[in-house]
Amino acid sequence: MKIFGVLAILSTLYTQGTSFTCHKVADFSSAIALDDDLCDAVTTCVRPIMKSDGTYEAAGSKWGCGVCDTPASCVSCTDEKCNVAPTFKCLATDNYSGEPESEVCPDRIPADSAAFEPETTCVRPTFTDGTYTYITDGTKWGCGECEKTANCIDVCETADCNEAAQLTCHKYTVSSGAWMKNGQVDCVDVQGCNLPTPDSAAEEEYNSCGNCGDGLVATGVCKQCDAADCNDIEEHLYCKTGANDAELAGLKQNFCADGVELCQRPEFSYAVVGAAEYGCGDCKDNSNDIANCETCKESDCNSIPTDPKHKCYTYSLGEGDKWAASADTAVCVSGDGVAGKCNMPADLAVKAGYTEGAGCGPCKDADDACTTTEAEKNVGQKAVVSLLVTILPLLYVML
Repeated sequence: MKIFGVLAILSTLYTQGTSFTCHKVADFSSAIALDDDLCDAVTTCVRPIMKSDGTYEAAGSKWGCGVCDTPASCVSCTDEKCNVAPTFKCLATDNYSGEPESEVCPDRIPADSAAFEPETTCVRPTFTDGTYTYITDGTKWGCGECEKTANCIDVCETADCNEAAQLTCHKYTVSSGAWMKNGQVDCVDVQGCNLPTPDSAAEEEYNSCGNCGDGLVATGVCKQCDAADCNDIEEHLYCKTGANDAELAGLKQNFCADGVELCQRPEFSYAVVGAAEYGCGDCKDNSNDIANCETCKESDCNSIPTDPKHKCYTYSLGEGDKWAASADTAVCVSGDGVAGKCNMPADLAVKAGYTEGAGCGPCKDADDACTTTEAEKNVGQKAVVSLLVTILPLLYVML
C-alpha cells in the first residue's frame, strides 16, 4: 500500500511539473471571456488575429492550446497563458486636425515574416516645412509604420507614444507698427521657436512656432532657435543694417549671428564721418574704416546720435558773391565730435576756402579760410570790419 501511495504522489508531482496552461475562449465572435485550458502534451498557446476593425478572425483559427489549422489566421506564443487579447495601444486619428484617441492595435505581419504577431509600434506624420500642417502623403497616425517613413516620425514602442510634440513659444503681435512680445502660444510637433525683428511687422498674424519660413533667416528679419520659449526678443541681438550713406529711417533691423555681442555704425561728428557701415559686429572685425567706426552693446543701439545739441548760424553766398549769415540759428548735433562748436568764414568777402552751408561744428581741415567759434558766436568781427571799410568813405564824403 505504501508503494502505491508513493507512486500516486510521484505521478501527481510529475503531472504538475509538466502541465502547461493556455487561455481558452469558446466564442470569440462576441465579448471575450477567457477561461483556462490545461494543455495535453503541447507547450504552445494560440489565438485568432485581431483585425483592423477590432474583430477576431474566425475562419481557420481557435483560442486555446496548440496551433492553428490556418497559421495565417492566428498568433502563437510559447509562454503559459500568453494568448491574451491584444492590449498595446497607440493614439490614432484619420483626421489630422482632430484630437487623436487611444486605440488597441490590431495584429500585424512583419515585413520579414508570413505569420502574424502583436503590434508593438506607434507612428504619426510630421509637419510640412514652413507650413505647420501634417503631411498626408504615405502617412498615418496610429499603429505600425508609415508607407513613406521620411514623412513620419521614427516609430516608438511604448503605449500611446505617438502623441504630437508640444512646447510653448513667445507670441508676437503688432503694437504701434512693430512686432512686440505678447504672452505665449502652444505649439505642436515642432522642435523650437522663431521670432521677428520688431520693424518687420505686418498686419497678418505671426507664427512663432518652429523654424522661420523659407529664406527668412538669410534676410536677417527672422531668427530661429531649438527649445521652448527660446524666442525671447530680449535675448537676441539685432542691429540697424545698411550702407554708410543710408538715411536713418531707411535702415532695417537684422538679427546678428549667435555669439555676436556688438552693433556698429559710422562715426558721427556733426555729420557722418568716414566709410564705416551699419550692422552687427565689432568694428575691428567687420568695418572697412576702423578709425571712423563706433560700437554699442544693446539691440538697435546703432543709430546716429541725436545729442548733444547747440545752435549755430549757417552761411551761404549772397549779393556780390560774399558770405552772408542766416537770419536764424540752426540746430547742430555734435554726436561723437567736440560739443558746442560753430564755424564761419574768416573773411566774408573771400569766397575760396570755405564750404557753403557750413556753420555747425569746428572748421573742416579742407577749409583754410574758416574760423572756429563757440555756440551761436559765429557771426563775426570780419563782417563788421568789412562793413566799416565800406561805410567810412561814404561818411567822409558826406561830411
